[in-house]
Amino acid sequence: MSTAPDIFVTPEDLLVLEEILADPHCASLTIRQAIRAKIDTARVVPAADMPAETITLGSRVRFQVDHLPPVERILVRGAGVYPTGAAQCVTTPRGITLLGLAKGAQVEITDETGMETLHVLDVSYQPEAARRIANIVEFDKRFPPRPDWHRPAGAPARPAGAPFWDDDDPGPSAA
Repeated sequence: MSTAPDIFVTPEDLLVLEEILADPHCASLTIRQAIRAKIDTARVVPAADMPAETITLGSRVRFQVDHLPPVERILVRGAGVYPTGAAQCVTTPRGITLLGLAKGAQVEITDETGMETLHVLDVSYQPEAARRIANIVEFDKRFPPRPDWHRPAGAPARPAGAPFWDDDDPGPSAA
């Protein structure tokens, strides 16, 4: 399997990869070697700083292999709870290759069946990016914007450029 530049993983993804390596029955020797290579070459980035178009575990990704039709899959640790064809397990050659790649990446995979080219077309959902958006929405709910914060109740809205209603600062001319 060839490696691509700019591979990023979250600390959580790295932990999952290390857990897979710790279990000798979890993956084949080829996949274990690919996981070791991924761990050695990837940059660990905090989830809060992960670029939104980078594939992490739980991401929904659209990709194309060679000249086959594009497919959309969720990158998962184990595909057991997902409907057939909905998930791409990280313990497969395509799955471990996808982890850490970004939209637009194109890499070659070599395994027992031969060589294929994988092209990442889109990352339509990434859990880390969704969490950031949810945090912003929650913050906005708790602290809604208040455009006329200083206006007394019943007072008319102030014209643009006019001082705030409770502004008793005479300005620079008082100095």
